[in-house]
Amino acid sequence: MRIRRGWYVPAEYWRTLHAEDRQLALAHVIRSEANTSPLFSHYTAAALHGLPLDDRLEASAHVIILPQNAGNASRGMKRHRMRLEPSEITRVGPYFCTTPERTILDIALTAPAPLALSVADAYLHDNCCVDRRIDEASVAEWRDRLSSRAAAIAGQRGVQTARWIAAFADPRAESPLESVSRYHLDRLGIRVSLQVPVPARVSGNYFLDFEFEGLGIFGECDGKHKYTDPALLGGKTAAERVYAEKRRDDWVMATTQKRSIHWGWPDVDTTRHFGLQLQAFGVPLPKKGLLLLGQA
Repeated sequence: MRIRRGWYVPAEYWRTLHAEDRQLALAHVIRSEANTSPLFSHYTAAALHGLPLDDRLEASAHVIILPQNAGNASRGMKRHRMRLEPSEITRVGPYFCTTPERTILDIALTAPAPLALSVADAYLHDNCCVDRRIDEASVAEWRDRLSSRAAAIAGQRGVQTARWIAAFADPRAESPLESVSRYHLDRLGIRVSLQVPVPARVSGNYFLDFEFEGLGIFGECDGKHKYTDPALLGGKTAAERVYAEKRRDDWVMATTQKRSIHWGWPDVDTTRHFGLQLQAFGVPLPKKGLLLLGQA
């Protein structure tokens, strides 16, 4: 298949790539074509910084051009007209791109809120969390900076989302699935604690993704890759991983008297779908969630 004029990749291989890898491939192509180094932004900058994206995204690289320059979107590339401060530009290898914090702001202003939250969570997790210890001062400073940037462009599309992300992003989130789940849980009015420790069978702790406060229920995010990616299986088969998860659930229930429920990407497609799934799991929804589902 053609990804840019004169550039082709095997279609079957392209379909196996994650959104981040497609962005990196397009960045390589566009930089190779350019007479001067392009300035990448938005999703392409996120990929260059190692931040997660949604595999359903359209495969188009994002570049910034000056407001007076001509040019519209073309196959495999979207142009954004804006001016940046020098402090908002950095370099990753041979590529010039927006800084991580500017990238998060741009995505918050233009992307769906769950995706923007995933990017912000991942950035905080990578930069403000070490061995589950959180640098609270750094997180607070980041929140203040993003809030100030949003306040400076009040009235612009997406500013409310940026302000919400500044307050709601959390370095404890360990995967995009957790971030998206937390977005929907917030919309449903369900209060949860994150990364809750439970003493393990032998030593140390198990860490449960969510605890539904006051309901005696733990929630676990199980993306498909958890059982299919060799890097995550650690030499185990998928069946062995499933069996280990079951034994862990049995131990957690026996020692805490709280049951665990599991969900994956197909369950969090929309807030409504996730709310109905939680009801099927026996999770009672508060009035906010019932109103959203049209059940109150």
